[in-house]
Amino acid sequence: MSPARLPLPALWRLIAADIIRIVSLSLVPPVLAVALTARGEPASAVAAVALMPYLGILLMSPLVPALRARFGAVAAIKGGMVLSTLAALGFALGDGVAVWMPAALLAGLAAGIEWVTVDSLVAESAPPEKIGRLTGLFQTLVGLGFATGPAIPAVFILAPAQALWVPVGLELLAWVPTLLVRGTGPERRATSDVESGRVGRGVLAVLVAAPGLAAAGIVGGVFENGMTALSTVQATHLGFGAFTAVLMPTAIAVGSIAVQYPVGWLADKVAPRRLMEGGAVLLAMGAGLLALTPGAPWLIWPVALLWGGVGGSLYTLTMTHVGVVFRRGNAVPAATAAAVAFYTGGAMLGPAVSGPAMDLSRDYGLAAALGGLSLLALFVIARDRRGA
Repeated sequence: MSPARLPLPALWRLIAADIIRIVSLSLVPPVLAVALTARGEPASAVAAVALMPYLGILLMSPLVPALRARFGAVAAIKGGMVLSTLAALGFALGDGVAVWMPAALLAGLAAGIEWVTVDSLVAESAPPEKIGRLTGLFQTLVGLGFATGPAIPAVFILAPAQALWVPVGLELLAWVPTLLVRGTGPERRATSDVESGRVGRGVLAVLVAAPGLAAAGIVGGVFENGMTALSTVQATHLGFGAFTAVLMPTAIAVGSIAVQYPVGWLADKVAPRRLMEGGAVLLAMGAGLLALTPGAPWLIWPVALLWGGVGGSLYTLTMTHVGVVFRRGNAVPAATAAAVAFYTGGAMLGPAVSGPAMDLSRDYGLAAALGGLSLLALFVIARDRRGA
């Protein structure tokens, strides 16, 4: 069977639940980092726990199209919510790396199901003439969710042990709108590598079919997500104090939230690939500005806003591109799974490439690495003429 398009009221209920879960998910990593650091755990242990959600997303994302085909989108989301609720209980009841690491992996597995399924439903259910605007509005709400979570412990002055119970309440709250949505049942079995989402083959097929989409997704992950930690490090290298430096991720988030809907509106008027090209150009120019920051440290602020704005926009454009190009047949779920895998891979690639570059040159290593990635993405996107 082909997937039934969800009515927009049902879609918005699922989106509301998704945003609540995003607030829950985004609250946990900084709280765990503070708790583990206070216990004297080595930085490697803190980093290992922080990587677990990304690993879970990467492992689960390619499997989601098959889950949708077997059980249906709504049932898949509810299954993911069972996992995320269990993960939240693990964070609250646990007391150290031995529990928090598997809980973080479980949270990542759940996030992979929910992220791919909800994003693909948005791409499938949006009217074609409004897909950019709906995607942009959805990603704006996602950005607000990610910005809200980490602020909750500070606003309400919660100790880590108290803060880790908040996700439990949020997970239970997210069940309310979700249970109001009825499932549509199993969906048509896929007939191609792109549609199947089989581990490796579906992602590879999307990479071959739309390399520009892959490049935009990866670079979006590098800049919007992968730079949150390294931007703080770069700010300290430029002489900013610790309190000011930790605001760099906030600047990235503000940039992302501010431009999602305008970019989505533009994507309904202009081919997403053209906008992706423009985004890659802007990121390359941002790398040039970053190279000037040793002499003008204040430039790091507009650069951070640019990273968030353009990085977030590239993911919005990627999902708009998915909704336009892969809507035929049943290819949207697998293409969404690939887009999520590309973005998550980019979030992990950013620190892996840029960290060593910063070790080689504190002043210019990050600018060189990011400039090279931006130009490579521009080359790939410009050569990909499909979906123009």
